[in-house]
Amino acid sequence: MGIPRGTIVIGARGDSRPSTTMPEPCAIRAWNPGELALACTASRDGYAVVSSSHARGWSVTVDGADATPLQADAIRRAVAVAKGIHAVQWTYRAPGFRIGLSIAIVGLAALALVSLGTRRR
Repeated sequence: MGIPRGTIVIGARGDSRPSTTMPEPCAIRAWNPGELALACTASRDGYAVVSSSHARGWSVTVDGADATPLQADAIRRAVAVAKGIHAVQWTYRAPGFRIGLSIAIVGLAALALVSLGTRRR
């Protein structure tokens, strides 16, 4: 006995959403580095699954509202969508990017101050 075709395994607690119909594909509106925009029409509550790695740094909105990114099938990512038409927006920001940028700016500012201090002597 295997897992029926079209079944996804979510790596989080949640409601089981069994279905006897095949998955409905979303339309890709934009696919750029660090960004994926989808237009999804769901005939029932379910999940929009992306065949791309689930990793820290991904965030998602559904119709402009923050949503919870989920791990699906161990290697993909997903988000819950209710019945209806939805705009799903995935955005990637490297973990630690903001703090790294802040440290770099402080370091450059300190270097500039030291450089100015040695020139005045």
